[in-house]
Amino acid sequence: MRRLTRRLVLPVFGVLWITVLLFFWVTKRKLEVPTGPEVQTPKPSDADWDDLWDQFDERRYLNAKKWRVGDDPYKLYAFNQRESERISSNRAIPDTRHLRCTLLVYCTDLPPTSIIITFHNEARSTLLRTIRSVLNRTPMHLIREIILVDDFSNDPDDCKQLIRLPKVKCLRNNERQGLVRSRIRGADIAQGTTLTFLDSHCEVNRDWLQPLLHRVKEDYTRVVCPVIDIINLDTFTYIESASELRGGFDWSLHFQWEQLSPEQKARRLDPTEPIRTPIIAGGLFVIDKAWFDYLGKYD
Repeated sequence: MRRLTRRLVLPVFGVLWITVLLFFWVTKRKLEVPTGPEVQTPKPSDADWDDLWDQFDERRYLNAKKWRVGDDPYKLYAFNQRESERISSNRAIPDTRHLRCTLLVYCTDLPPTSIIITFHNEARSTLLRTIRSVLNRTPMHLIREIILVDDFSNDPDDCKQLIRLPKVKCLRNNERQGLVRSRIRGADIAQGTTLTFLDSHCEVNRDWLQPLLHRVKEDYTRVVCPVIDIINLDTFTYIESASELRGGFDWSLHFQWEQLSPEQKARRLDPTEPIRTPIIAGGLFVIDKAWFDYLGKYD
């Protein structure tokens, strides 16, 4: 899941478009999924939005764990903490989609999703930037909730103070549970009909969620993964990654992204077509909640 660190880049996941919506067919067996009405959350007005942000003291939150001059900026998080704190939590990033992606129109009745983000002693600057990118670049009616699962970080306020942000809930483990158990715990309390798992040091891009939800709405047995861009661990420069990829293994059975063969590329008539893959990165995907439960969750 974190092999990109070998190339001296931080696996901060820039969540993108339908260009490569990777999915696999786990089984053909049908599952009875409840089909009750979706709960739609009205989008707040600009004034309401400002009021919600005013309840959160961003400067105070960040300064409490700020990098100190003389300290090694890489020591705590293995990326440049000093540079991360220099960058705004509300920064703009380049729109790296294929032009055809910008022309796609999605249905208006996509299912709201519960976004689950787990962390342990995450840098406050990257955690906040993750949440803010989601809030800034996602239609509010598609966010059922943002569930932060704090896997027993040293400071409970890393999570607790963030509940002042719109849609955010905080769930703290009483002891270390690890990544998978923490994600399952978040999924168990999720109220959305779909689950969206994100890392705690990522930045989503424009119109990132709609194509993922669209694929799941078409077929609830799909597990859908986006294109994963890169953020440099030293400079935090946002870097576009290749889009025609699928998951695989090397000979040591480590996960890796692989280029499509020339024959597979030739068969793709549209760059927005999804790509089938036998495996995806396990921390970044969208799945129907009932289907996730039926499959045994992460087991």
